[in-house]
Parts: sequence; structure tokens; C-alpha cells
Amino acid sequence: MMKRVKSVAVSWMAALMVLTGCGKQGGEAMDACKARYAQLVDEHNVVAALYADSAVLEYEEQLNRLGGRIKEIGELDVGVMESEELEALMTEMKELMEEYEEIYHHISETSDETEETEYCQVSVTLKNMTTLPFYEVYFYNAAQEDTRVNLVTDNAENYNGLEIFNLVNLIMEKDQTVWHLETMDSDGLVIESADVDLAPYDGGSVVIEMLYSFDTNEGWLEIK
Repeated sequence: MMKRVKSVAVSWMAALMVLTGCGKQGGEAMDACKARYAQLVDEHNVVAALYADSAVLEYEEQLNRLGGRIKEIGELDVGVMESEELEALMTEMKELMEEYEEIYHHISETSDETEETEYCQVSVTLKNMTTLPFYEVYFYNAAQEDTRVNLVTDNAENYNGLEIFNLVNLIMEKDQTVWHLETMDSDGLVIESADVDLAPYDGGSVVIEMLYSFDTNEGWLEIK
């Protein structure tokens, strides 16, 4: 699966962390406000980077909103603010940091629960033991029907009914190891139609023999 591109700004340039002060406010109040803003920017950078590398998708709008507000705050002149305004700004930045912390914990927990995809690799040999020439042979991952391709690429009239198809290093996810085998004769009659679970042969090879009874007009498989 192709990874979705996320449009969240991963980091803010230091130039945004200005919070200028040249008016009424100064000293400890303004320094505390600037320090909290710097913490807020750090929170954004950490969470946005974590989000960009995760499989989580639902926080893009929220992170972009938060990032936009951080940019707006960075352009403020806290020095001209009244004490009540400064206090309100400090409270808002604290609430924004709490939002980031909630997102961080959720993404971290989700990432811990997500396991890396494990794969199964098998080499398969299909042997036509029916003595019937197949005009169509399909062997495909049952979970991916769009991979259904006719393996008979030559003129089937040249076959003697004892063909061999070698399928080397088939790779599949470990929860999608069931493959479907289907063959047809020149009249379109289905000779073989069965599912085969390749999980037991992971890392090795398997031979699937296709047989047919002219007495019962039935086909079956033998796996070796």
C-alpha cells in the first residue's frame, strides 16, 4: 500500500519564535511567556514528526489548525498586552500543549500496537498430470483477484497434456497465503478448481500435481 502524503508542517523555523516585547510588559512575565511559547513549538515539532512517520491519518486537520495558531502567536507583541491578556495567552498555550500531549500519546500507543507486515515466500511447481492440454491455467492470490493471469502463453495445441509450470519465489502477506488454482480445457470446461494454502511451505517449495479421472470426469490435486 502506498503511504499517504501528509501536509502537516513538520517543524517551524526559529524565526517564528519571536514573541516580541517592547511595550507595557517586560521582565519575568514576558520571559515566562516566551519560554512557554518555545515549549509549545517544541511540542509541535515532536508531534508533527511522529505523525508524519506513523500510519495514523486522523490528526492532519487538527495539527494544521494547531500549527497555524502557533504561527499567529509567534507574531504577537506580548510587550503591549495587558496583564489579563498575557495571562489568557499563557492559559491558551497551556491548553494547546495539552492537545499536543493527547495526540502524542494516542499516536505512540497506536504505533506500538501496529506490527510490521510479515511475508511468506514459496516456490511452486504446477504439474499437469491429467494428460489433457490446458488452454487456461490460473494460479493467483485469492485475496488479490486482479492478479489473475493466464499462465498458458504458448499455443496450447503444442502441449501434450503433461505440462509443468514453475512459479519461483511467490511472495505474499502471511494473512493472505491462500491461492486459487483453476484450469480449463480447449472447450472452456473447468478441470481443476481449488484453493491451496501455501503457509505450511513458507521459505521452501511445493509441488502441486493436477490429476483427472476419465471415469468420474473429476479433477483433483495432490500436494507434495
